Amino acid sequence: MKKGMTHMLKAEAPYLLFLGDAQDLLSIKGCTGVKIWRPEKAVGQLRLEGCNQDLDIPDMTPAEAVEAGCKTMVIGVANAGGFIPDGWTGTIVEALEAGLDVMAGMHSRMADIPKIAEAARANGRHLFDVRQPAQDFKVGKGYSQPETRRQGTAYSLWIPTKRKYLTLCSSEPFF
Repeated sequence: MKKGMTHMLKAEAPYLLFLGDAQDLLSIKGCTGVKIWRPEKAVGQLRLEGCNQDLDIPDMTPAEAVEAGCKTMVIGVANAGGFIPDGWTGTIVEALEAGLDVMAGMHSRMADIPKIAEAARANGRHLFDVRQPAQDFKVGKGYSQPETRRQGTAYSLWIPTKRKYLTLCSSEPFF
């Protein structure tokens, strides 16, 4: 724990796994990992229209997930470019309004999307942007570019306070 930090918040289980509109198994690798390695924490899945992947756990809305005891929606999808599509924003906001925290490992940060950040703030929910890239990344082309690689990953967490959000950083994941 970093000096001056009294405690580290972690994404609370159980989880609602967000598969988005994924078209292939590789795209849902984050959700698949939770389902395989922490199956007791994977209570339900949320699939948007067009999603053809299924983790063989119950489909749930955010409200149903809260009723089932879920605490956090995990966006475990890896799309080309690592961005949060506009079509996901409404569902993320719905999850925050239903009472879920939201965790994502995308290259783009939920905290930088005004509608999502405002919904988190208004509902007293946490956004776990577990990846903090120091640069914008271009979509891969399939060939080595060692001069653009960077070592290590930084994790951060937004914590709602009375007037703003605090960002904590750690070299360890929050869950």
